[in-house]
Amino acid sequence: PIIRAEVGEKLLVNFKNKASRPFSVHAHGVRTSSAHLSPDTVSGLIGPLVICRKGTLDKQRRRRDVDREFALLFMVFDENESWYLDENVETYLKKDPDAFEIDAEFEESNKMHAINGKLYGNLHGLTMVEGEKTDWYLLGMGNEVDMHTVHFHAQSFIYKTDRIHRADVYDLFPGTFQTVELVAGNPGRWLLHCHVTDHIHAGMETTFTILSRKDAPVLTSVLFPRWGDHLGRELTPFSLVALALLTSELYF
Repeated sequence: PIIRAEVGEKLLVNFKNKASRPFSVHAHGVRTSSAHLSPDTVSGLIGPLVICRKGTLDKQRRRRDVDREFALLFMVFDENESWYLDENVETYLKKDPDAFEIDAEFEESNKMHAINGKLYGNLHGLTMVEGEKTDWYLLGMGNEVDMHTVHFHAQSFIYKTDRIHRADVYDLFPGTFQTVELVAGNPGRWLLHCHVTDHIHAGMETTFTILSRKDAPVLTSVLFPRWGDHLGRELTPFSLVALALLTSELYF
């Protein structure tokens, strides 16, 4: 889940650990565990922390100034460092993890070039209606291979530094974050991907859908009975195990 707050608010986060090992929460722009930073992160314990100006959030902790929010994490998940590597070797390869010989090909196969932990167009829920104002929280984490160029097909967005820029590509580096504002136009299903050649070949791509205004009332009532923000809650197989074992209860 996305943790939201306004400037000046105090948050009480009730962190309930039902996993088999120690975890913690450390806030620095994105929400991660810092007990064992690298294995915790590649096991899926990472998410955005959104701080808004006072008066921005409604009683349901949703922003009043946009129609929809999306959070996208571009990262190469090195599952060789995951807590669940041995369990997956045993479960899916039917091998003894202690006797399993790891070679370069196996190590490379475990480097998942993912958007929110999903590869090759399998991140779903990035849907909006023509004319809606949407904010996208772009997150970059990882190591030296995590230099990404986020490209939205058929759309443009604005982002702010010391001035306002309009673009359709944004460069993300490890440990950097940016909010981009996109007004949905050009109804259809469009590609969203990293433009680094070997990253897109390895699966760092998905699609987003813009519904036309005339079709939106019918389609949204059938497909999306409850509109909300989309973080892409499905991660890699290893991450799914981590998220299933760990329950976090959040109180604001």
